[in-house]
Amino acid sequence: MNKMVKVSLAGLAAAAMIIPASANTTWYGRANYEIQSKMDGEYIDGVANASRLGVRGSQDLDNGLKAVFMFESSVNTDNSGGAFAGRQAWTGIQGDFGTLTLGHQNDAFQGMLGNLNNWSLADVDVSTSTNMAGMGFQPFSDGRTSKAIKFAGKADDLSYAISFAKEVDTTPGDEETVFAPALAVRFTGVENLDLRFGYRTKDDGDYTQIALTALYSMGDLKVGFGFDTITQDIAGTDVDLTTMLIPVEYNLGNGLSVNAALVRWDLDGNVDDININVGVKKNLGQRTWAYASVASFGSDGEDRSDWGIGIRHDF
Repeated sequence: MNKMVKVSLAGLAAAAMIIPASANTTWYGRANYEIQSKMDGEYIDGVANASRLGVRGSQDLDNGLKAVFMFESSVNTDNSGGAFAGRQAWTGIQGDFGTLTLGHQNDAFQGMLGNLNNWSLADVDVSTSTNMAGMGFQPFSDGRTSKAIKFAGKADDLSYAISFAKEVDTTPGDEETVFAPALAVRFTGVENLDLRFGYRTKDDGDYTQIALTALYSMGDLKVGFGFDTITQDIAGTDVDLTTMLIPVEYNLGNGLSVNAALVRWDLDGNVDDININVGVKKNLGQRTWAYASVASFGSDGEDRSDWGIGIRHDF
């Protein structure tokens, strides 16, 4: 076994041993492995696809409060690597007022606006273009944030969250501490409709993102729509990226479903990327799925197609 994985698992085991017996703790994880083609079928590779192992829980306190925590480690099923608590590591307080968490975690935007990225696409979230990711753009998501404080609450059909992450400007002679704010709301007051809105800014205002998603369920059919706009300062020039995402999923019965997604990116009206993804998923029982997808990418001057097949087990 890889030394890093040994350290990661040993760390998780040690953490579990010191958790009070009265704490309500849950071990959870995801084992995922995908075989996929790369660069228009030039070669075949295997990827871990966000496999993870974690522990989360709560401890009853006085006055109706609870202490809550999460430690989530990455696990690379492709090469046995991983990082202890590399995905999330936070603690907080929960009560009737909501939940306040501090540490390395999803900010308010990522925690609520990543719901349309669940449509499988070889290696990356369905809304992410290789070209755009290489330039620092992450529509509908942006990973996790360090040194963050987040508050999440709920009022009837409205859920909301706001977060602040610490950033440090290390420009010589102009050092300062700044905070990257994010907020998101979710409304489920209309039957079968899930509406979400998010806003965030970071890099001392040089990066601003606004997104809106809608997901409508009609029996066995789910249809989504996402709109995301990002303005980022690159070498002193504001660059705008607009992303539109339309995913569809249909349940055929007996644990079998098909899905498709159309994504279009527009970068300052000059660079366009288009992705069409078609996939099939089979539920094998006990939170285990086998899946396959084919993705066709089209951009200015370049077209390619890749495929992926994999198996995923959640526990």
